Amino acid sequence: MRDIVMVPLDGSAFAEGALPIAAALVARDGAELLLVHVHQPLLDVPMAHGSSDVPPEVDEALRDDAEALLESAAATLRGEGIPVAVAVLDGAVATTLARHATAVDARLVVMTTHGRGALSRFWLGNVTDQLVRRLCVPVLVVPPARSDDPLPAVPPRRILVSLDRSDLAEAALKPARALAGPDGKLLLVHVVEPLVPIGEPAVAAFTPSAEGSLERMRTDAESYLRGLAQPGADIRVVVEPGVARALIQVAGEWGADAIAIATHGRGGVRRLLLGSVADKVIRASPVPVCVVRPAGAEG
Repeated sequence: MRDIVMVPLDGSAFAEGALPIAAALVARDGAELLLVHVHQPLLDVPMAHGSSDVPPEVDEALRDDAEALLESAAATLRGEGIPVAVAVLDGAVATTLARHATAVDARLVVMTTHGRGALSRFWLGNVTDQLVRRLCVPVLVVPPARSDDPLPAVPPRRILVSLDRSDLAEAALKPARALAGPDGKLLLVHVVEPLVPIGEPAVAAFTPSAEGSLERMRTDAESYLRGLAQPGADIRVVVEPGVARALIQVAGEWGADAIAIATHGRGGVRRLLLGSVADKVIRASPVPVCVVRPAGAEG
């Protein structure tokens, strides 16, 4: 059975920004691209004659437009030798996409953070948020294309993996390795946040005892990362007060093509919920973010 990489489209150029990377991954891995649009019937739209009912032929025409959109994109990709299938679905957008990704056993969903197509009223910003919270299939979230510095149409090879010493966070490792491919490279990163006692002056974080505690945390984190690193992988422990900011900074310094992160995790040293961290990384990262929701994570 062929691996499937699913790309939701909504009729916007923003949404189509996910296609180059998705196509490059498919070409590298011998997978199949599945382009999907979720059609939503027009409801409660006042018509000129005063009725709130939408004629069936109008709704049918919109559905046909959606299918034509997918077929047009598919034809271009097929011309480049990419195997492509299309599907127009019906239902609530996020729920329908999640159900279909599971039904076809997709190994990855690739989509943009933003989109507002002519064929849909609210689409991808909110839908992306919902999918990364409920879908156990990894989601590669692609930032909006920048005309001055567009993302290369090549598969990511250098992947930064955020880890917090929890089993849930480690769920990002396997998808990250798959995303990087056989010739790719991983950088395993653990961010240690300096602990400032509540109600104490900030200088308390820099007393000798605090410095010793930080050094022990750094040493423990390095040992943890070395235990997970496969041959060829790099590790880095960063002491910074902001996890998301630190991850993005290290990704830039290392030249990462993507960041992989689990949506929830609970660290062994201190509690760290990666849901909010993942949100911040997705919104600020200039490179794609592979978001993994572990099967045992809270919703």
